[in-house]
Amino acid sequence: MGDMETPIEAVYAFYRYWDSFKTWREFSQYDEYDTEEAQDRYEKRWMEQQNKRGRKGYEKDERKRLIKMSTRAWDFDPRIKIELAREKLEKAAIKQAKKDAHKLKYVDLDAKKKEEEAAKLVAAEAAKLVVLAEKEAKKLRNRKYRETVKSLAVYCTEKMSGTNYDRFYVDELVKKYPKQEDLEALIEKVKSIKDQPTVPEFVHEFLMLVDAKAALLKVQKEKEAADREEERKKAAANV
Repeated sequence: MGDMETPIEAVYAFYRYWDSFKTWREFSQYDEYDTEEAQDRYEKRWMEQQNKRGRKGYEKDERKRLIKMSTRAWDFDPRIKIELAREKLEKAAIKQAKKDAHKLKYVDLDAKKKEEEAAKLVAAEAAKLVVLAEKEAKKLRNRKYRETVKSLAVYCTEKMSGTNYDRFYVDELVKKYPKQEDLEALIEKVKSIKDQPTVPEFVHEFLMLVDAKAALLKVQKEKEAADREEERKKAAANV
């Protein structure tokens, strides 16, 4: 039916028609019994049943013949061969596409996993570098602090030689100034003290700057000591 330009759906419809074709032939010519010769209605019914059984056998043979004819035409129909080949290629392409997609999925997952692992390594290395940098910065701060304390001790020793305000005093003093910027501010203030005629006067100015309470207490004690000495002298003169 048709030619190479016939739509494939029409070709399939043609074969479906013949695959389900029901013959119009009755095959009554092959009846074994002539119902006209029956003696009564019971015998006639029996004859009809026997003839019907016989016809079914011929109908089956006819059906087989038609299916065989349709099958042979299907097998040799070039349009069917082309369509089956196309469907086969299409199925193979779909199957391969699924395989590729499945493979690509795992490739993507593997790449993502590697990226995550690399990011973790980078983060871990960065964390290590931060820790090392913090340790190094702390070392530098401590070194600078010690050097600043040393410079203050040297300055105090030079300005207040022969007193108790030496390196040991400075070591106790700087405990009140744990931060570098506060310590540097203290040194700047100490160095801003003008030179005094005597060491005791410089000590007084120094104590007024770093510990006013201690300075006033020192002055009071010195005054009391001077008063006692004056009284002693007077008492000695009256004897």
